Amino acid sequence: MKRIAYLLVIAFTLLTAPAASLAQQSTWPDGTFAMLGVIGGLERESIILSDLTFRLSPTVKVSVANNPNAGVGRLKTGQLVGYKVIVINRRILVDHIWLVPENERRLYNPN
Repeated sequence: MKRIAYLLVIAFTLLTAPAASLAQQSTWPDGTFAMLGVIGGLERESIILSDLTFRLSPTVKVSVANNPNAGVGRLKTGQLVGYKVIVINRRILVDHIWLVPENERRLYNPN
């Protein structure tokens, strides 16, 4: 069941990319992020984003507004983030996370 959910997330992202329009209005690095989510939990090798659990890439990059190489330690439960995923050996890994600044949260309402 989780595999189907992951495939639906990827398909939905490719078809709609709601973060793309948000990214054009904000100061996001790299132009756009594939998805937006609220951190529901964080462990050493995984992250829960909007109720879906993803593995973190060994080379995951975390960016914040004033530091493009902030590190995973800057992330906390409840924060709104943009993120990109990659697929390696049929595994979906979060490869880049960007912490949405407080002053830009109004551009996206996760509820």
